[in-house]
Parts: sequence; structure tokens; C-alpha cells
Amino acid sequence: MLMGRIKTLNLEGMQMKKLFVLVMCVVLVVTFFSCSKEEKNTSTYEIAMITTSQSSSIDDGAYNQSTWEGLREYAEENGLTYKYYEPREDSTDARLEQIDQAIQSGASVIACCGQEFEPVIYTAQEKYGDKTFLLIDGYPTDDKGNQKTGTNAIGVKFAENELGYLAGYAAVEDGYRTLGFIGDGAAASMKNYGYGFIQGCNDAAEDIGVTVDVNYSYKKDGDTAAKIQKKAETWYEEGTEVIFACGNEVFDSVKAEADIAGAKVIGCGYDRNATSKNVLTSTVKECGIAVQAELAAFYNGVFTGGKNLVLGIAEDAVGLALKTSRFEAFEQESYDALCQSLKSGELKIASSEDAQKVSGLIQKKQLNFVYVTMN
Repeated sequence: MLMGRIKTLNLEGMQMKKLFVLVMCVVLVVTFFSCSKEEKNTSTYEIAMITTSQSSSIDDGAYNQSTWEGLREYAEENGLTYKYYEPREDSTDARLEQIDQAIQSGASVIACCGQEFEPVIYTAQEKYGDKTFLLIDGYPTDDKGNQKTGTNAIGVKFAENELGYLAGYAAVEDGYRTLGFIGDGAAASMKNYGYGFIQGCNDAAEDIGVTVDVNYSYKKDGDTAAKIQKKAETWYEEGTEVIFACGNEVFDSVKAEADIAGAKVIGCGYDRNATSKNVLTSTVKECGIAVQAELAAFYNGVFTGGKNLVLGIAEDAVGLALKTSRFEAFEQESYDALCQSLKSGELKIASSEDAQKVSGLIQKKQLNFVYVTMN
């Protein structure tokens, strides 16, 4: 009887061991195939995005995030593999290293955003002639200012003059009569913002039947954040109601003073309305729309490299962050009418190519309802 029980226990033990071995085999097989499938799916990525840096990446709430979200949406809708790469530091060499890594990982098309990538793509387009490069908000340019866009690349910028126009028109129609503009330097992009702003202020004033004043300034080399904030403080104290602040450092300085003074500031580039209750509105560059358009051209076989584009209202690539704005009188209907006039070509906004100085712009466009003071 005891021997029978021992044999039964031994048989049960053997069966348990066999069952355990069988289960482990199944687990190993499943794990093997799972790993193989994952490796197969993620070992190569045909679309790559290089972010500005580790600190300015796909969650920056600005240009990188907009570009990444547009790229990701296009890739997922079309069953394409994609990945972003973060440079180890804020430098051209570090960004070029990530392009090397992306291409080693199978990238056929590489997207990036911002002026920081102008010298990067200038070099990469020559090094990798069989790859395609999409530079959003910039044109391939070397450190000496030489601009060249290869046949395997495209540069996309945005109509800052249209953005400035919308901001100026909206602010005046909303009731502001003493306004300001501060640009981060006097580069063409900053002039375009400012020139558009003046024209928008003038046209709104003419339509309403009033005149407006605009204080106008560019940040100079060596100007500190404190100096910019002091300028904003002086303007606000002297009656300026809202300042259009273009450039990250300029915006931060002006916003800081607007918060102290309880005055208004207009942001530039992307939706900054959540940064302060004193942000009246923001001008927005739709980097995601731009990158999607170029990806579609690439995968549809109609990509035409060697070009530099300027996208504006007509392409739905620029606009005001109207949903989060704090306007009291300027409404959607007025905004839509302005956009339609721009799209149809009925309304044409002068840019830095049309005038070297503000005085020349005022004379050429006969802006009689805005008085500009250069500071």
C-alpha cells in the first residue's frame, strides 16, 4: 500500500516536471517570436526627425512638437515607420551625428525645424545625396551666409508679414490705440513681422476711422533680457497698451513686464497664450502642416527638391491662435474675412524685400493712419 502511494507520488512529480518544462518551452518560443517581431518592426525607421536638442525636443510645446506631431500623424496614417533623434548637445556637430544615426537606422527622409538646422542641412544634403531632407522654418545656409538648397532637400519658411498683419489688425479692431513692436534683431524675418504689424494696425485704423501710435524697436547685439524688460516697462508706463514681442528671449522679457504692469503682450511663432493671462493672442507657424505637405510630396513621387518655399495663409500654414486668444471685440467673422482677402490675393502685405526701413515702408504703402516712433 505504501509502495503504491510512493509510485503515485513519483508519477505525479514526473508529470509536474514535464508540465513545467512544456510551459517553459512555450514561454521561450513566444518570447523568441515576440522579440523577433519587435526587432523586425523597430530595427529600421524610414522617416526621421532630428530635434533641436534634448532640452528642446518633441514636447517643447513649440516648433519641435508641432513638426513631430505632423510627422507622426502622417506616418501612422500611411503605415510608415518613424523615429525622433535628440542631439546630445546644442551644436551643429551633435545634430549631424544624429543624422548619421538616423540614416544608419534606415531613414530615407529626414525632417528638422528651425534656423539652428540651416548649417546642418547645408552639410548633410551634400554628404547624403541619396537621402531627402525637409528643413522647416529655415533654408540650408552655411556659417558664412551662403545659401544652397540641394536637389534632395527643400527649405520652408513662413509668411511672417502676414502673421504680423493679422496681429496688428486684430489688436486695433479689439480697441487698442497705442501699440508696440520689439523684434529679436533686424533680420528679414523680424522686419517681416514688424512691417506686417504696422500695415495691419494702419488698415484696421483706416477701417474704423481712427489713428493709432506704434512704438517700434529691434533688439540689438548685447541687449540683455533686463534691458528689454526695462524698455517694455518704459513703454507701458508711457501708455503703450500691448506689445508684439517677437523672439523667445524678447517675448519672455516683455511678458514678465506685462505681468507686472497688467498690460498685454502678443506672442509669436506658436501658441503662448497659456504662459500668462496677459497674452492677448499669438501668431502661429503651422510646422506640422508644412512637414506633412512635404512628406506627402515625397511619398507620392512629386517631391521637387532644390527649392525654398514661403507658406502663408493660402496654404493654411500661418494664423492667429484664435481659440485661446483674449480678444473682447475682434471676432471670428473678422478674422475669416481677413484670411479670405489674403488667400484671394486681394490683400497683399509688403515685406522686408519691399523696403529697407520702416520709413520707406510707410511712404511706399502710404500708411496714413499709423504713427510710428522708432526707439
